[in-house]
Amino acid sequence: MDGLLNIIKEAKNFKSVVLEAEKFQPDGRYTGIQAITYSMPAALGGKYKTFAYIGVPEDVKNVPAVVLVHGGNGHAFLEWVKLWNDRGYAAIAMDLEGFYPETKNAGANWTDGTWHHGEYGIFDTGECPSPKNDSMGNFALPLEKQWMTHAVSKVIVARQILLEKTKCKKIGIVGVSWGAVITALVLGFENRFDFAVPIYGGGFMDENLARLGTFFHPAQNRKYWLAQARFSLFTMPCLWLGWDDDPNFSSNINSLSYEETRSHHAGTRLSLIHDFSHSHRAASEREEVYAFADCICKNAGAFPELVVDSDCVRVHGAQSVLSAKLYYLKSPMAYAVFDKFGAGEHSYMTENWKSTPCEINGNTVIFYVPDTAAEYYIAVETKSGGKTLHISSKLYRKTETGEFI
Repeated sequence: MDGLLNIIKEAKNFKSVVLEAEKFQPDGRYTGIQAITYSMPAALGGKYKTFAYIGVPEDVKNVPAVVLVHGGNGHAFLEWVKLWNDRGYAAIAMDLEGFYPETKNAGANWTDGTWHHGEYGIFDTGECPSPKNDSMGNFALPLEKQWMTHAVSKVIVARQILLEKTKCKKIGIVGVSWGAVITALVLGFENRFDFAVPIYGGGFMDENLARLGTFFHPAQNRKYWLAQARFSLFTMPCLWLGWDDDPNFSSNINSLSYEETRSHHAGTRLSLIHDFSHSHRAASEREEVYAFADCICKNAGAFPELVVDSDCVRVHGAQSVLSAKLYYLKSPMAYAVFDKFGAGEHSYMTENWKSTPCEINGNTVIFYVPDTAAEYYIAVETKSGGKTLHISSKLYRKTETGEFI
């Protein structure tokens, strides 16, 4: 572990060389967002450039900021930066695999494929790109050659670049899918973020029932890349946002991550979403993400909180409760490989969630757990700050004695 800590320490203290990528400066509706490259520490085994977009609203001295961490098959999303800029945040989105754009305004579309891995054109300088995401398969390589080491370090350096560019007082981090896994890891090494929103993924990847969980079973990956090993160092509020039917991340890991980190910051929340999907676009459209950031960075009031008793839930910090449901499974959560959504064989949860409505009495929700339930959670839709926000309880499972924990 000392070798990894030394690499991370250098990344945290690294003064990166930031250069404009002039050929790829965004225009049109993205004018004002910069295309840049930045250098990385020598401890990672060689020189290379990381491509990123960075956008800063006009009031650069007072705006909060956010680091945006993409997931698998993603890149530095230009649209993502603009979404946050339009909400009054400075933002940086970097590529985590050594990809570079082929055209101006690449990353404006969530499914934009105009990216290339390797050296060409203005990037053909003899500086090698970072490793690609190979599903954690390079665990036998030295740490400085592993993709996860590079990805975590890129995010840590990006935070410092954003701080230097904006002089902002508060910086958060939002990660999607693999980016959420990286975010959970980053927070155990760099605890100077003011808020975090991991979407879909999180800690406890070795307990992930979906296929991605198997990537974290090798001993080397368990040694270095299980985020929960460093959850005790979390000092910031986190919103763990998951999809209860995610084919890549079973919702037990969202719940476990929430439970473990909640004890370190009372502002931590969990939001398991039933009607959701898995994509960068879908993640960027969740209003809970922006509302959570505003609560911390713009004094927008408290984010809704659920306090669960034996048969009722008290909802704090909400103007009103719009709806509430108890979602449950009749058997313990399990995953298998089959075609569930007509998209071909993949790892999917074998059972579908069932639901039963809860009784709403002001800001109190009264629920009943069906006798057939093996696992359940309570989802509440609230009106808060004029926005509709979803918040949930943790995931409860039935023990051999018939009790739910």
